[in-house]
Amino acid sequence: MSFGESGPAVESKWMTVLEYSMFGFPAMVGLVGLFLLYSFRAPTLGEPLLAGLGVVLVASTLGGFVLAILIAVSVYGDAKAVASADGEWNPSPILYGLGGFFLSGLVGAHYLYNRYRYTTTPSNDWNGWWYGVVACFAVVVVSGVASVLALPFTVGMFGVLFVGGGVLPIAIYKDAVSVRATDSDWVPNPINYFFVILVCAVTVVVPAAVSGYYLFKRHRHVGAP
Repeated sequence: MSFGESGPAVESKWMTVLEYSMFGFPAMVGLVGLFLLYSFRAPTLGEPLLAGLGVVLVASTLGGFVLAILIAVSVYGDAKAVASADGEWNPSPILYGLGGFFLSGLVGAHYLYNRYRYTTTPSNDWNGWWYGVVACFAVVVVSGVASVLALPFTVGMFGVLFVGGGVLPIAIYKDAVSVRATDSDWVPNPINYFFVILVCAVTVVVPAAVSGYYLFKRHRHVGAP
């Protein structure tokens, strides 16, 4: 089944590679959240803790480099497919490819925003991602309340970084793709919700507010949850 606001239907394997490459960023945030959770649970580790932090930093740097390559290659390949479709939007494969390497996350988000705005692409095969959005929303809210009540900081850190920053962006992105495949008059752009929640993950308030707003709109236009 296809969907889209307007434009030609463009199916490309590079689109899938680009999306999953972008998912690498919240995955890294989630791993950092897990590490911080562990470090607060074992604050007397001393040098082993510092060594572990060094490993996380090195792994994040290498992971960012790998993601930059994947985004550059995939955005180049997908831009060629879109440009050949003779639609309203004609992205430059070379410019997006170069930008995808040097400004990987930002360029990837900008490209996906326009991809969903000007083309029609296949939907998800599964429409149950909203369960994940609801679960993440609940955890983030509980984490925020725990922080306000001055409960152990580990609870808030786990909720914000691992769930709010690592899982929620992916779940809400995938669910927005499914929503666009319905007959609803609400056509959310998946990358908007993904990007805002990811960038503002540590604020607690923003992931809760954005996901809560998303679920409200979903209920109003789609009927679930």
